[in-house]
Amino acid sequence: MYTRHHDGYIREKYVRRLEQEQAKTDWVLLYLIELTGEYVYEILERIEPMLQTWSEEQLKTFAAANDRYLQRIERRIISYWDIHQRTTYPVLWDSTYVGFRIAQFYRTYRANS
Repeated sequence: MYTRHHDGYIREKYVRRLEQEQAKTDWVLLYLIELTGEYVYEILERIEPMLQTWSEEQLKTFAAANDRYLQRIERRIISYWDIHQRTTYPVLWDSTYVGFRIAQFYRTYRANS
C-alpha cells in the first residue's frame, strides 16, 4: 500500500488513493486510524475529512470494540506533537493542530460508545 514508505510524499499519495478507491471498505477505517498515529502533518490533514465520511454507527461500533487501541493512538498523536509540532502549536489540545482535532474526534466516539 506504500503508506508505510519512508518518503512522506509517497505515503500521502497512497492515502489519497485509499480515499478515492476504497473510502467505505470496512478495513480502511482501521488503516486510516492507524495512520493518524503517525507524525506526517500532511497525511493527518488528508485523513481528517476522510474520517468524517464514516457513519456515526460505524464509528461508535469501532470505538466500543477498540477503546484501548484508540487510547494508544491518542498517546501517539500527543507524543509526535511533542516531538514535531510543539514549537508551531505550543498549547496541548490546541484545536488548530489537526492531530488534536482527530484525537478529539476519537474521544467523542469513545465517550458515546
